[in-house]
Amino acid sequence: MEKEYNLSTGQSNTENANPESIGPSSDELKNRFKAGSIPLQTDYSDLIDIADIGRRAVGKAPDQTNNPNSALELDNSSGLKVKTNPTGGISVDSSGLAVKCWPSGGITVTDGSGLYLKLVGGNSGNGWSGVSGLGLGPDGVKVKASNGINVDSNGVAVKTSNSTIKVEPTGISVKLGWGVEEGDGLNAKGASGIHVDWKGIHVTPDTTTGIMVTEEKGVGIYFGDGLQCDPPSYRFRVKAGNGIKVDDKGVSIDPDKVLPRGMIVMFSGSVVPQGWAFCDGTNGTPDLRDRFVSGAWQLSDAGNTNDKRITGDNKNKAFNAQTTADKTNLSVSVQDTTLTIDQIPSHSHIEGMRMQITQAAEYGLVTQKANQLNRYNLNNQIIHDSNEDYSLHKTNEIGGGKAHNHQTSVNETAHQHTVSVSPPYYILAFIMKI
Repeated sequence: MEKEYNLSTGQSNTENANPESIGPSSDELKNRFKAGSIPLQTDYSDLIDIADIGRRAVGKAPDQTNNPNSALELDNSSGLKVKTNPTGGISVDSSGLAVKCWPSGGITVTDGSGLYLKLVGGNSGNGWSGVSGLGLGPDGVKVKASNGINVDSNGVAVKTSNSTIKVEPTGISVKLGWGVEEGDGLNAKGASGIHVDWKGIHVTPDTTTGIMVTEEKGVGIYFGDGLQCDPPSYRFRVKAGNGIKVDDKGVSIDPDKVLPRGMIVMFSGSVVPQGWAFCDGTNGTPDLRDRFVSGAWQLSDAGNTNDKRITGDNKNKAFNAQTTADKTNLSVSVQDTTLTIDQIPSHSHIEGMRMQITQAAEYGLVTQKANQLNRYNLNNQIIHDSNEDYSLHKTNEIGGGKAHNHQTSVNETAHQHTVSVSPPYYILAFIMKI
């Protein structure tokens, strides 16, 4: 008879969700055997199959043979349990199956990491000190190689960085070089300047070269003037004196001591040196542009100025000075002077009467030509005309032509002049130490 299941969805059980399970779920089977139900033959068969699964689980089915290697056993009081070997390193308790480790056997088990080897100082791969010389990794346990040790497929070997140390089948040896000889051990071989005895190796100094050797402090140098070797560094160096500075750059002049701040010098370069400033009135410097420097009468006078400067381009600089308006109290005035006969120039006069005769001219005459000479009366009527020459008689000469002078007075007004002062010059920049 075919088995049918008429179970509602609410009666289903997730135990039957496994397609490899045998028979119905326990809830389904209980539903078949509940009060009022009539179990079928298949229900009894399923019930028997389920019971058989438990019998086979403990190895008690008739067709099963006893398997001593299953590590399971059936205890009449506790049921099926894991069979343990008292000396096999396995323990079973209420917590479950566990590996049993001997505390001194070098193997340990933790909940987080499981079973692993216990190394002295821990495993260096896990951030521990790892002083055992061994390391743990995915490949297993290996020797942890450090300085001078090499580990490869051949085993553990001594590693050398050069040929000084030799590794041979007979062991490790030191290769002897210059200055070393073999005796009861390795001995230093003395040469020039080196002495070897039971006390050790000594330097033999040449005291004429400034080298000294003391038993307390060893090799040193005799210091002369200008040298020092002071704590805490005790390094040989030049001793700095006034104006000298010694640092990691060498020996140099200390500008702060040799060239004090406020010092002003003339400079012909295009870039102001470090520690100096152009004297343009900024950075605490005086403004010396287009100005000459005057020496101070006393030190407190330094820094004063008349606020004047020369003007013009680089090739035509000059200072235009105005003279003070003033007068010389000079007054010129020409007075009237009456000349004497001796002072006037020698001269004569021509009379106004015209004559046609020359016999009466005692002091000379002047002859004139005339085309028509008319005579007039008082009424301006012509009374005579003639074309004859006439003469004008001169008077006697008077006047000595002697020198004379005049009295003069001058009245002068105040005035001034503009004077262009331009001495020969060459332009340099003034810079100040800051």
